[in-house]
Amino acid sequence: MSQIGRFAERIDRLDDRFRWARVGSRGPEPVGQDPHPVADPQSLAIDRLEWTRDPAKGGNSDDKSIQEGAVAVLAEHLGALHGLRRETTGHSEFTDSTQQAWDVKSPVSPDRPGWVFDPYHHLEVATEEIAGGESVLLDMSRLKTDDSLQLLQVLQDGTTLAQRGHLLLLLDEELVAA
Repeated sequence: MSQIGRFAERIDRLDDRFRWARVGSRGPEPVGQDPHPVADPQSLAIDRLEWTRDPAKGGNSDDKSIQEGAVAVLAEHLGALHGLRRETTGHSEFTDSTQQAWDVKSPVSPDRPGWVFDPYHHLEVATEEIAGGESVLLDMSRLKTDDSLQLLQVLQDGTTLAQRGHLLLLLDEELVAA
């Protein structure tokens, strides 16, 4: 499959069931507009292909940068962020219309024996990025429901209101509605 095909497929998969939220005092609070399907993922992938090219990797794309690009496409498509561009130094992944730097973090649920999900590690990673002046797009699309719920609780208990303002969560739509 071509790079455009993989990117379009990733956009379509995320668009099917994931939504943006912030950590609220009572759980995830929706961010952006009401969901509406991407009409033509293939055309959108062609239009935003540069979002998959990572300056930290010499402008090349790989599976990670394709996921980052799809996460950014969904952030803009659903109105969570506006005016996104690939950040050119490789320090962050994207900047928005206000020049805020956004780093994409995509934790994965364990898929082999001996590997244990650690929500506190992901809290630490996110808060370190925020302390360094970046905001975080936390892509939770590759987490099992139990791991997502653990991470949500840890984020709710372990972040300040100010930190939450720099943190957007891409969650299964069922968790945003809960």
